[in-house]
Amino acid sequence: MISETNIPAGLMEAAHAFIESEVQPHIESYEVLVASLLEHDDKWIVGYQTRPALEGDWGKALAGNQPFEVVLGEDGHASTRFIELGEAEEEPLREIILNASGEVEEVIPSTE
Repeated sequence: MISETNIPAGLMEAAHAFIESEVQPHIESYEVLVASLLEHDDKWIVGYQTRPALEGDWGKALAGNQPFEVVLGEDGHASTRFIELGEAEEEPLREIILNASGEVEEVIPSTE
């Protein structure tokens, strides 16, 4: 587990709220959790997965799940929306991989 990642205040709260309102109602069988965060200059792209998959049971994983973006305003307000798969093609500054407990497992820096 990695202790310091500089995840901005409000990001996880906005991601959890979006999953709760827009994703979880369509996935009745399993709890859906944040699985990855891709940092860009002006937004974050959020990936999500079921709890069983993040705990290693990939037979219960979501397939084809559509990522969403979170844009954090200077006023603390966050805007969220689903994005198309090809929409965020620029190289992220870093990728943060989370486990089923919400702890950071790995930080992958940009290759640029």
